[in-house]
Amino acid sequence: MSKFIDHFSEVYGDRWQTLYPALCQSDPKVTRECFDGFATYVMDQASIRAAQALQVRPGFQVLDLCAAPGGKTLILVEGLSGKGGLTANELSSPRRARLKEVIDTHVPPASRALVKITGFDGNQFGLKRKNEFDRVLLDAPCSSERHLIQDDPAVPEWKESRT
Repeated sequence: MSKFIDHFSEVYGDRWQTLYPALCQSDPKVTRECFDGFATYVMDQASIRAAQALQVRPGFQVLDLCAAPGGKTLILVEGLSGKGGLTANELSSPRRARLKEVIDTHVPPASRALVKITGFDGNQFGLKRKNEFDRVLLDAPCSSERHLIQDDPAVPEWKESRT
């Protein structure tokens, strides 16, 4: 845990003294059914707010750059209301598999057809697909440091390269 605290103390400076206790607080989880008749998904209220802040509307083209495990992606595809497109990008292959599972389990086929799951370096979208998206979500760090703090057994395994 010391390496973790030292790293983020250096990154955030004086702000870390406020950020760290906020990360340690547990927020109640929200169970959300994005589509009638499909499985509910448990997520943090912060995840819901981050996705809703984009104000996705039907017909939009949306990019979710750090999409796994998929909670925010569900909120984004829900906002499309069956019209538009969502590129859910996740560089990590195991996390991308989890994302696909979440989409398959929680999204009906018609809306699922709007979702394209990719595994590119996020920089490529800015370089090769400029002006293609109406909204872009980059909720970083997508490595879920907060979960590391709250799921204490994982903290000793933390490495700066993971972030």
